[in-house]
Amino acid sequence: MESCASEKAKGCSRDKTRWAWSLLICAILAGVAHGQSDRVYPKPQPDKYAPAADPGNVPEAIARVKSGDFFAVDVEMIAEFHAVEAIPALEEQFVRVQDTLDVHGPLAKEHIASALVRLGDKDPAY
Repeated sequence: MESCASEKAKGCSRDKTRWAWSLLICAILAGVAHGQSDRVYPKPQPDKYAPAADPGNVPEAIARVKSGDFFAVDVEMIAEFHAVEAIPALEEQFVRVQDTLDVHGPLAKEHIASALVRLGDKDPAY
């Protein structure tokens, strides 16, 4: 195919310009759409542990349970990593925590009982 003939040169260059602009606009829109994908679906951070998934946090969880200023995640962490050394502290907190709404959250007594059973405590009270 020959280059644009002199009489069609204006029409041909206009078509090439439109094609080039269309290509440029598509490339820009594709880049914008790709850049927004991280906002909708953030990339996971596999090298970072959630606090409850890090076994290095178990001693702090045990210390919080012993002090009485603990959260359900502390109890769960102790049970998950099978920290049997925390059984006496959990038993003490089971006696202290009220059946009603408590600062440790609703059903705190049941949560502590569940952890004690998972740790191997055979007391029928749990």
